[in-house]
Amino acid sequence: MTARLSLAKFAKAGQLLPRTDIPGCRTTGAPKSEEKSVDKRNVLTREKAREVYDASGRKANDTVSPYGAPASEVLLRIGRFDEAEVILEYGHGTGTFARRLFERGILRPSVEYIGIDQSPVMMKLASESLQPYKQNVTLISTPNGDPLLGTRQLKSGSVDRYLSTYVFDLLSEDDIASALHESYRLLQPDGLLCVSGITYGNSLGSRLACAIWELVRSFNIEIVGGCRPQKLAPYLEKAGYRIKESYIVQGDRSGLLGFMNSEVLIAQKI
Repeated sequence: MTARLSLAKFAKAGQLLPRTDIPGCRTTGAPKSEEKSVDKRNVLTREKAREVYDASGRKANDTVSPYGAPASEVLLRIGRFDEAEVILEYGHGTGTFARRLFERGILRPSVEYIGIDQSPVMMKLASESLQPYKQNVTLISTPNGDPLLGTRQLKSGSVDRYLSTYVFDLLSEDDIASALHESYRLLQPDGLLCVSGITYGNSLGSRLACAIWELVRSFNIEIVGGCRPQKLAPYLEKAGYRIKESYIVQGDRSGLLGFMNSEVLIAQKI
Protein backbone atom coordinates (compact mmCIF):
# COMPACT_ATOMS: atom_id res chain seq x y z
CA MET A 1 0.00 0.00 0.00
CA THR A 2 1.05 3.62 -0.43
CA ALA A 3 -0.22 4.63 2.99
CA ARG A 4 1.55 7.68 4.41
CA LEU A 5 4.27 7.71 1.75
CA SER A 6 2.27 10.32 -0.14
CA LEU A 7 2.49 12.69 2.82
CA ALA A 8 5.65 14.19 1.35
CA LYS A 9 5.54 17.24 3.57
CA PHE A 10 6.22 15.12 6.61
CA ALA A 11 7.88 12.00 5.26
CA LYS A 12 10.61 11.01 2.86
CA ALA A 13 9.75 8.19 0.49
CA GLY A 14 9.96 4.99 2.46
CA GLN A 15 10.98 6.68 5.70
CA LEU A 16 8.80 8.52 8.18
CA LEU A 17 10.34 11.39 10.06
CA PRO A 18 10.48 11.14 13.85
CA ARG A 19 7.37 12.57 15.45
CA THR A 20 9.28 15.47 16.98
CA ASP A 21 10.43 16.52 13.49
CA ILE A 22 6.96 17.29 12.14
CA PRO A 23 7.34 20.86 10.79
CA GLY A 24 5.38 23.44 12.72
CA CYS A 25 4.47 21.04 15.53
CA ARG A 26 5.19 21.01 19.18
CA THR A 27 4.60 17.66 20.80
CA THR A 28 3.05 17.87 24.23
CA GLY A 29 3.33 14.15 24.92
CA ALA A 30 0.65 12.81 27.20
CA PRO A 31 -0.75 15.96 28.80
CA LYS A 32 -0.85 16.12 32.56
CA SER A 33 -4.34 15.52 33.84
CA GLU A 34 -6.13 18.75 34.68
CA GLU A 35 -9.56 19.25 36.13
CA LYS A 36 -12.16 20.13 33.52
CA SER A 37 -13.94 23.38 34.34
CA VAL A 38 -17.24 24.32 32.74
CA ASP A 39 -16.86 26.47 29.62
CA LYS A 40 -19.38 29.28 30.05
CA ARG A 41 -18.84 30.88 26.65
CA ASN A 42 -21.90 31.16 24.43
CA VAL A 43 -22.35 28.54 21.72
CA LEU A 44 -24.61 28.26 18.70
CA THR A 45 -27.77 26.27 19.19
CA ARG A 46 -27.97 23.12 17.07
CA GLU A 47 -30.53 24.78 14.82
CA LYS A 48 -28.44 27.93 14.38
CA ALA A 49 -25.29 25.87 13.71
CA ARG A 50 -27.12 24.05 10.93
CA GLU A 51 -28.23 27.37 9.42
CA VAL A 52 -24.72 28.83 9.60
CA TYR A 53 -23.07 25.85 7.93
CA ASP A 54 -25.81 25.50 5.34
CA ALA A 55 -25.19 29.13 4.40
CA SER A 56 -21.40 28.76 4.41
CA GLY A 57 -21.33 25.78 2.07
CA ARG A 58 -17.91 25.08 0.58
CA LYS A 59 -16.38 28.06 2.41
CA ALA A 60 -16.75 26.18 5.71
CA ASN A 61 -13.77 23.91 5.14
CA ASP A 62 -11.31 23.89 8.04
CA THR A 63 -9.28 21.09 6.47
CA VAL A 64 -7.88 23.47 3.83
CA SER A 65 -7.89 26.66 5.93
CA PRO A 66 -4.67 28.50 6.90
CA TYR A 67 -4.91 27.06 10.43
CA GLY A 68 -6.54 23.71 9.63
CA ALA A 69 -4.49 22.46 6.68
CA PRO A 70 -1.23 21.86 8.61
CA ALA A 71 -3.07 20.17 11.49
CA SER A 72 -5.04 17.98 9.10
CA GLU A 73 -1.80 16.79 7.51
CA VAL A 74 -0.48 15.82 10.92
CA LEU A 75 -3.68 13.95 11.75
CA LEU A 76 -3.56 12.12 8.42
CA ARG A 77 -0.06 10.98 9.26
CA ILE A 78 -0.44 9.85 12.86
CA GLY A 79 -3.99 8.44 12.86
CA ARG A 80 -2.93 5.00 11.55
CA PHE A 81 -5.91 5.05 9.21
CA ASP A 82 -4.25 2.43 7.02
CA GLU A 83 -4.94 -0.15 9.74
CA ALA A 84 -8.65 0.64 10.06
CA GLU A 85 -11.56 -1.40 8.72
CA VAL A 86 -14.31 0.98 9.92
CA ILE A 87 -13.84 4.75 10.23
CA LEU A 88 -16.57 6.99 11.63
CA GLU A 89 -16.28 10.75 11.16
CA TYR A 90 -18.48 12.91 13.35
CA GLY A 91 -19.17 16.17 11.53
CA HIS A 92 -17.80 15.26 8.10
CA GLY A 93 -18.57 18.69 6.60
CA THR A 94 -17.65 18.91 2.92
CA GLY A 95 -16.01 15.47 3.03
CA THR A 96 -12.56 16.90 2.26
CA PHE A 97 -10.68 15.00 4.96
CA ALA A 98 -12.30 11.71 3.98
CA ARG A 99 -11.57 12.31 0.31
CA ARG A 100 -7.89 12.82 1.12
CA LEU A 101 -7.82 9.51 2.94
CA PHE A 102 -9.15 7.79 -0.17
CA GLU A 103 -7.18 9.76 -2.76
CA ARG A 104 -3.82 9.21 -1.13
CA GLY A 105 -4.19 5.45 -0.98
CA ILE A 106 -4.04 5.50 2.79
CA LEU A 107 -7.08 3.27 3.29
CA ARG A 108 -7.60 -0.44 2.80
CA PRO A 109 -9.71 -1.37 -0.24
CA SER A 110 -12.25 -2.97 2.09
CA VAL A 111 -12.56 0.02 4.44
CA GLU A 112 -15.99 1.24 5.51
CA TYR A 113 -16.28 4.99 6.02
CA ILE A 114 -19.29 6.33 7.92
CA GLY A 115 -19.89 10.09 7.98
CA ILE A 116 -22.27 11.92 10.31
CA ASP A 117 -23.52 15.50 9.84
CA GLN A 118 -26.61 17.60 10.52
CA SER A 119 -26.27 20.09 7.65
CA PRO A 120 -28.18 19.15 4.46
CA VAL A 121 -25.78 21.29 2.42
CA MET A 122 -22.75 19.52 3.90
CA MET A 123 -24.40 16.16 3.27
CA LYS A 124 -24.83 17.09 -0.40
CA LEU A 125 -21.27 18.40 -0.78
CA ALA A 126 -19.77 15.35 0.93
CA SER A 127 -21.86 13.01 -1.20
CA GLU A 128 -20.58 14.70 -4.36
CA SER A 129 -16.98 14.75 -3.16
CA LEU A 130 -16.98 11.08 -2.15
CA GLN A 131 -18.94 9.81 -5.16
CA PRO A 132 -15.90 7.97 -6.62
CA TYR A 133 -15.72 5.92 -3.41
CA LYS A 134 -19.44 5.42 -2.86
CA GLN A 135 -19.08 1.65 -2.46
CA ASN A 136 -17.08 2.32 0.73
CA VAL A 137 -19.08 5.29 2.02
CA THR A 138 -22.21 5.69 4.14
CA LEU A 139 -23.42 9.18 5.08
CA ILE A 140 -25.93 9.59 7.90
CA SER A 141 -27.95 12.75 8.53
CA THR A 142 -28.83 13.91 12.04
CA PRO A 143 -31.34 16.71 11.33
CA ASN A 144 -31.56 17.96 14.92
CA GLY A 145 -27.81 17.72 15.62
CA ASP A 146 -28.11 15.21 18.46
CA PRO A 147 -24.67 13.48 18.67
CA LEU A 148 -26.36 10.20 19.58
CA LEU A 149 -29.08 10.03 16.94
CA GLY A 150 -27.05 9.05 13.92
CA THR A 151 -25.13 6.20 15.52
CA ARG A 152 -27.56 4.46 17.86
CA GLN A 153 -28.08 1.68 15.33
CA LEU A 154 -24.34 0.89 15.22
CA LYS A 155 -23.07 -1.92 17.42
CA SER A 156 -20.81 -1.24 20.38
CA GLY A 157 -17.16 -1.83 19.56
CA SER A 158 -17.78 -1.72 15.81
CA VAL A 159 -15.46 1.17 14.90
CA ASP A 160 -11.65 1.28 14.54
CA ARG A 161 -11.31 5.07 14.27
CA TYR A 162 -13.62 7.77 15.59
CA LEU A 163 -12.61 10.94 13.78
CA SER A 164 -13.72 14.51 14.37
CA THR A 165 -11.99 17.65 13.10
CA TYR A 166 -12.96 21.17 14.15
CA VAL A 167 -16.33 20.08 15.51
CA PHE A 168 -15.99 19.92 19.29
CA ASP A 169 -14.95 23.59 19.33
CA LEU A 170 -18.46 24.65 18.27
CA LEU A 171 -20.48 22.20 20.39
CA SER A 172 -22.07 22.83 23.76
CA GLU A 173 -20.54 21.18 26.81
CA ASP A 174 -23.40 18.67 26.92
CA ASP A 175 -23.04 17.75 23.25
CA ILE A 176 -19.27 17.30 23.59
CA ALA A 177 -19.87 14.92 26.49
CA SER A 178 -22.54 13.04 24.52
CA ALA A 179 -20.34 12.71 21.44
CA LEU A 180 -17.40 11.42 23.47
CA HIS A 181 -19.61 9.02 25.41
CA GLU A 182 -20.91 7.62 22.12
CA SER A 183 -17.40 7.43 20.67
CA TYR A 184 -16.34 5.38 23.70
CA ARG A 185 -19.21 2.96 23.12
CA LEU A 186 -18.49 2.59 19.42
CA LEU A 187 -14.72 2.18 19.51
CA GLN A 188 -13.06 -1.19 19.75
CA PRO A 189 -10.77 -1.66 22.78
CA ASP A 190 -7.71 -0.93 20.64
CA GLY A 191 -9.47 1.66 18.46
CA LEU A 192 -8.31 5.27 18.29
CA LEU A 193 -10.07 8.57 18.86
CA CYS A 194 -8.59 11.09 16.40
CA VAL A 195 -9.57 14.74 16.98
CA SER A 196 -8.43 18.25 16.18
CA GLY A 197 -9.63 21.77 16.90
CA ILE A 198 -8.46 25.33 17.36
CA THR A 199 -6.58 26.01 20.56
CA TYR A 200 -4.91 28.81 22.49
CA GLY A 201 -1.77 30.62 21.40
CA ASN A 202 1.73 29.75 22.61
CA SER A 203 3.62 32.57 20.89
CA LEU A 204 3.13 36.30 20.47
CA GLY A 205 1.59 35.94 17.01
CA SER A 206 -0.71 33.04 17.91
CA ARG A 207 -1.82 34.69 21.16
CA LEU A 208 -2.70 37.87 19.28
CA ALA A 209 -4.61 35.92 16.63
CA CYS A 210 -6.47 34.00 19.33
CA ALA A 211 -7.38 37.22 21.17
CA ILE A 212 -8.74 38.76 17.96
CA TRP A 213 -10.70 35.57 17.24
CA GLU A 214 -12.28 35.68 20.70
CA LEU A 215 -13.07 39.40 20.32
CA VAL A 216 -14.77 38.87 16.96
CA ARG A 217 -16.63 35.89 18.40
CA SER A 218 -17.93 37.97 21.30
CA PHE A 219 -19.51 40.45 18.86
CA ASN A 220 -20.75 37.98 16.23
CA ILE A 221 -20.41 34.29 16.98
CA GLU A 222 -21.61 33.30 13.50
CA ILE A 223 -18.61 34.90 11.76
CA VAL A 224 -16.31 32.26 13.26
CA GLY A 225 -18.84 29.46 12.79
CA GLY A 226 -19.38 29.27 16.53
CA CYS A 227 -15.88 27.87 17.06
CA ARG A 228 -13.86 28.72 20.16
CA PRO A 229 -10.28 27.88 21.20
CA GLN A 230 -10.21 24.91 23.57
CA LYS A 231 -7.99 22.47 25.40
CA LEU A 232 -9.42 19.14 24.30
CA ALA A 233 -7.42 16.81 26.54
CA PRO A 234 -9.51 17.38 29.71
CA TYR A 235 -12.72 16.50 27.83
CA LEU A 236 -11.19 13.28 26.56
CA GLU A 237 -9.76 12.28 29.93
CA LYS A 238 -13.08 12.94 31.65
CA ALA A 239 -14.73 10.63 29.10
CA GLY A 240 -12.34 7.82 30.03
CA TYR A 241 -9.65 8.21 27.38
CA ARG A 242 -5.88 8.06 27.71
CA ILE A 243 -3.99 10.53 25.52
CA LYS A 244 -1.46 8.70 23.35
CA GLU A 245 -0.20 11.61 21.25
CA SER A 246 -0.75 15.34 21.49
CA TYR A 247 0.48 18.12 19.21
CA ILE A 248 0.10 21.87 19.02
CA VAL A 249 0.28 22.69 15.31
CA GLN A 250 1.00 26.17 13.98
CA GLY A 251 -1.03 27.58 11.13
CA ASP A 252 0.67 28.42 7.86
CA ARG A 253 1.05 32.09 8.92
CA SER A 254 -0.68 33.39 5.82
CA GLY A 255 -2.75 36.23 7.20
CA LEU A 256 -4.36 36.43 10.62
CA LEU A 257 -6.01 32.99 10.48
CA GLY A 258 -2.66 31.44 9.66
CA PHE A 259 -1.40 32.41 13.11
CA MET A 260 -4.10 30.40 14.88
CA ASN A 261 -2.89 27.21 16.55
CA SER A 262 -4.61 23.84 16.35
CA GLU A 263 -4.51 20.91 18.74
CA VAL A 264 -4.27 17.36 17.40
CA LEU A 265 -4.91 14.43 19.75
CA ILE A 266 -4.84 10.67 19.44
CA ALA A 267 -6.47 8.86 22.36
CA GLN A 268 -7.42 5.33 23.39
CA LYS A 269 -9.95 3.89 25.79
CA ILE A 270 -8.61 3.11 29.26
